[in-house]
Amino acid sequence: MARKPPATAASRKTRCEQGGDEVVPVVVQVSKEDRVDWVMSVCKADADVRLFRRRLPDSAQDLLLHDEGQDQLAVRLDPLPPGDYLFRWIALAPAAEWQTRTELVINQKRTAFRLRQIATADKPASGTGFVIVQVA
Repeated sequence: MARKPPATAASRKTRCEQGGDEVVPVVVQVSKEDRVDWVMSVCKADADVRLFRRRLPDSAQDLLLHDEGQDQLAVRLDPLPPGDYLFRWIALAPAAEWQTRTELVINQKRTAFRLRQIATADKPASGTGFVIVQVA
């Protein structure tokens, strides 16, 4: 039986490429009792990451996170009273190549949202994203 060759550094997936398929709904529905965590992994570069929350339809925007240089970021989004919330983020990386994986995890079990963004010198990508969370 042939043995599989060991993975090389170039063939190993980064943390941003792991974790399963993307799950990209525009709206995620949760109950007011749910624990909702926003988690971002940053790979291959340092980034300046900001996370904002706005209660819809017209409240002021709140800055929930501003961090530089961390490769793993997490923010507990609850408790959220019933209503609709826009969560928007931006990751600015001063590098030709970088990756992010952003997730919403409900009750530390269910990944309700997963978005990957990858930039290379030939294919720059936007480091922004958003999701609407409806709390019932």
